[in-house]
Amino acid sequence: MSEPENPQEFWVSIILDWVIKNAGVRQERIDLKKKFTQEPYNLNIVKVLNMMDELCEIYKKTYKTDFVLSQNWRLAHRGDTLGDFIAAFLEVVTSEDIGRPKTTGIA
Repeated sequence: MSEPENPQEFWVSIILDWVIKNAGVRQERIDLKKKFTQEPYNLNIVKVLNMMDELCEIYKKTYKTDFVLSQNWRLAHRGDTLGDFIAAFLEVVTSEDIGRPKTTGIA
């Protein structure tokens, strides 16, 4: 996998694709203000944690570097709305200079 030109668009697309696939919703039903556990997603916390694992694996393959989301970060964001989760995840995977991947993830 080559590095994406626009990491923000790349990660938003990856997360939305995951939600569409795993929650069985159509693109037009995506609501960034709804929590993962609410309608239309109705995902359980285990599924959300699995998504986080999958995002870490995609990061590793994309940037060829280790990436870990801490337990505290996972616990803090497992009940987020979809929009809040995307914002928090983008903050982790992009540095101050938007588009440059962090090499250490979150401590």
